[in-house]
Amino acid sequence: MKLPLPKDFFQCPPLSDKDKACLREIARQAALDIVHLTQHPDAVQWQPVRQSSRHVRVFRGMDPNTPPSVATWCGITNLHATIDEVADLFRAETTEQYQEYCRMFSKELMDGATLYTLAQPTPEFPRHFIGVKWNAFETPFLVNNRDFLNLEAQFDVEFEGRRGWVRVFRSVQLTCCPEFSGLLGLIRAAQYCTGHVFFESDKPGYLQHTHLIQCDLRGNVPAFAVAIGMKKRFRQMLDFRRYLCERRLAQTQFVNVSQFTPKDEWDQCHLCRRSFGILRRRAKEHCRKCGEVVCLDCVKSWEIPINHKFVSLPICTRCTHQVIQADSNSDLSSMGNSSARPIVMGGAMLFAPPSPEVYDKSGPHRFLVCD
Repeated sequence: MKLPLPKDFFQCPPLSDKDKACLREIARQAALDIVHLTQHPDAVQWQPVRQSSRHVRVFRGMDPNTPPSVATWCGITNLHATIDEVADLFRAETTEQYQEYCRMFSKELMDGATLYTLAQPTPEFPRHFIGVKWNAFETPFLVNNRDFLNLEAQFDVEFEGRRGWVRVFRSVQLTCCPEFSGLLGLIRAAQYCTGHVFFESDKPGYLQHTHLIQCDLRGNVPAFAVAIGMKKRFRQMLDFRRYLCERRLAQTQFVNVSQFTPKDEWDQCHLCRRSFGILRRRAKEHCRKCGEVVCLDCVKSWEIPINHKFVSLPICTRCTHQVIQADSNSDLSSMGNSSARPIVMGGAMLFAPPSPEVYDKSGPHRFLVCD
């Protein structure tokens, strides 16, 4: 059998109320854990990694609460965005949203399926989600491809007076999704506490973005291959800025082609005023936002989502700057909704609708890989 798998491959029976409650509790604990690990300075022994980008600080850590086979890495940067904007980037409820998500964040994704959905966004909690997902990823360096069976959770959070949002993964075990080493040649890896944490920063309009990876790839993976893969992953944190800008550009009006300023009427760039000259006539470009004629130094092509397709459009630096500098005051009015009781641990609070099932605290989590 080969990937991608048939759509009806996974035959997952309905979950009992006890199982639903158990998975919800795992999701809540994972969200609280990722806040603790990324916000408490003594939770992990961190060492800065050399060759880190000046825009992303990368750290390699030692977590005493995980087995030695688990790699712990972390990247930190600042992002000019709102909580709603970053949460919207990760939405994958429709086919179009899933395709756009894969384009941005899962270029190595070979196949995937949502096996269970336990909580979906609502008007009261628009950034809340809990679900079980299976994903298979292509790996480099002649290493066997890996797959994961993860519980994904998205929560609004608050820590020490700062509001934020988390998206966290924790691996689980389900009988309807066994390991596929024999059938597909995939090695089942495990996420202990992996995800993204966004918190309001001291600079208005900016968020602190922390990406934590706690993963056991299992099998024989060279340490240098792990390090290269981790550094590549953290460099991709800078792509968030481009994705957010593309979304903002798509939400503002474009000029109709019929309204373009004729290129023949301009012998210099509308922005920098540099002359096109005889040898630079082909260097003229129209900005699709303002319709003015600019040079190639004053324009950039952006992949804009229009009608569920991505179109490459040239937009001048002035129009781009105006969009980037748009108001980024987060609207988190839905946090702390009166219908929810915040879940508090170690100074962190989660906001979510009340669980319809009662969780049995006795005994271990039977779904957990790392229990």
